Order: sequence, then structure tokens, then C-alpha cells
Amino acid sequence: MTATAFAFAVATGAALTGAAPAGAAAPAAPAAGDVVSKYSIDLAGCSWHHDRYWGESAGTCSSTWATGWVEDQESDGKCVQVKIEWKRNGRVADTDYSAKACPDGERETFYKKPGDGSHWTADNLDVTTYQS
Repeated sequence: MTATAFAFAVATGAALTGAAPAGAAAPAAPAAGDVVSKYSIDLAGCSWHHDRYWGESAGTCSSTWATGWVEDQESDGKCVQVKIEWKRNGRVADTDYSAKACPDGERETFYKKPGDGSHWTADNLDVTTYQS
């Protein structure tokens, strides 16, 4: 992957917000002190791999879909989840969540598209892996 494929940022104690996809319960935001791994992704060569001691996720994406997996890697009573923020015109226009992976060793796969019902093309996206 080239250096321009994505910008990497690691945040701690970040407050995550956003609507859950239609028909799904909104996941809990990470508690203060939870470690969060986040990529802001350039859609050219779109892929990510987050690997923390408590969990891991990886995937590929385009302006119209994202697919990947998330895995819990620690027996701590917490789950690991991926949050995808689809951006349009410089703002978050839709938010999708993977299923929660837990307990330790469980892996969940996902396939998401921007928009609920009517799908559209995103300008950019952020992928965050967190535990809750």
C-alpha cells in the first residue's frame, strides 16, 4: 500500500457518535480511556488493517462499498466493532457498524454500502475499530 493510500491517526478516549443503520440498535460509544484505531481513507487503493492487543480488523473498500472482518483478541469482557463513516461533500452522511465480535477469538465479517435504502457514492470514508 502506498503512503498516499490513507492517513493514519490513533485517538484515545474519543467520543464516537453517529446513527445506526436502519433496523439496528445503536452500539455504545467507547468509554473514556478505550483505545481507538481510526483511518481516514483515500478511496484510491482503499484498504485498512488495525491491529491492537485487544482486537483486529481489516478490509477493503471503494466509494460504494466496504467489506472486511473484525476479531476480538482479549478475554476482557469487551467486544470489538468497526464503525464506517461515509462522507459526502466533506461531511459524514451515513454511519454503518459491523456486528460486535466477542468473546475472545470470535471473528465477524461485514459488507456495507453508503446510504440506507437508496445507496449512493461516497467522497471519502473513515474506518474506526474500537472496543466496548
